[in-house]
Amino acid sequence: MRKSLASCALAVAALLAATALPAAADPALTTRPLPLPLGATLGTAVESTASGVYGTAGVPGRSRAVRWTGFRVVPLEPLDGVSTVIDANDLGAVAGAHNGRATAWIAGRRLDLHPAGFDTSEAIGLSDLGHVLVRATTATSTQLSLWRAGHTRLLADYPFPEPSEATISRRGDVAARVFTTTSERTLVWDAAGGAPRTVSGQSALLPIEFTRTGELLAQEWRVVGRDPIWHAQVVRGDARTELPPLDPTGNAFYGGSVDGRYTPAHRANGSGVVVGSSYIPGVGSHATMWRDGRPIDLTPDGAYAYAVEVNERETVLIRDCVEVDADLDCELSLLRGQDRAEIALPDGATEVSVRLDPYRDQVVGTYRGAAGQTVPFVTR
Repeated sequence: MRKSLASCALAVAALLAATALPAAADPALTTRPLPLPLGATLGTAVESTASGVYGTAGVPGRSRAVRWTGFRVVPLEPLDGVSTVIDANDLGAVAGAHNGRATAWIAGRRLDLHPAGFDTSEAIGLSDLGHVLVRATTATSTQLSLWRAGHTRLLADYPFPEPSEATISRRGDVAARVFTTTSERTLVWDAAGGAPRTVSGQSALLPIEFTRTGELLAQEWRVVGRDPIWHAQVVRGDARTELPPLDPTGNAFYGGSVDGRYTPAHRANGSGVVVGSSYIPGVGSHATMWRDGRPIDLTPDGAYAYAVEVNERETVLIRDCVEVDADLDCELSLLRGQDRAEIALPDGATEVSVRLDPYRDQVVGTYRGAAGQTVPFVTR
């Protein structure tokens, strides 16, 4: 079953793979709605970890952070405002915002991490060691800071209200693209402290995420003639490796998000397998896996196909789309080896967001029901 999305990420990346993994049709995976707290009418499932599934639940205009363990829902706070969940880790810590202020929910407590003097802020990521990455903005400036155990470390402060892309590793390293009045740079801060180092390239890299083994996945944007070309990069220390596309004249990029933005995701696993997409000029975008630096075409017949995430079992979450009346009509599936299972949403439902559990072949996410309500779900 295909579900329309207002915006699947634009295609980019490419090169006919030396090795293709044909996908056999399997019975569809069905979705099961997650329960909501008493009085809640809508919800979102944002992250799946070893400690549970995290998201929000509430009524129009009000929401609170919640955790699902199995099919039991546990509110993380009273329903007294608007909460947003952005990230969660395996130890049960949660990062996001509450009433427009950076917030972390740790050990049953809500922590207000809003920096003084800023209009809005949000906690956009956290490590397994208790670091919380905070981004704050005013009408004229942006600040990045790192909080841990009551202490805040200023990382960057620059004169633009730019929602700079930033990501944090499991041990607390941070990478971000930051701006000055004349240029932009990609910086990496070590969790142990010290001055940041600049990641050099033909242009500032867009940091995507740190892998579970510490490498930084990033995109480099280059213009060849009139055409922009994305180059997928793996950065470790001062060494950079470019992941080849399926076609040498095309793009290689990481996944495709629902709203056109890159979001934290498991685009690499602990074994060093990386997934993303490659755009083949004149053909389309194919979901791609890189093993030992070699591209493998996961969707040889794709036109707009994206490998969104990979877990520790090397199962890949794929979004495969076709163009219908100038829009993209997409289906979701899980691919493991040669076995592919479609994820079937209820009739009349459209996908809002999805995440792949890093350890199990289970997808969590949110769909919009036929009546317009958002529904958190897991596959079964």
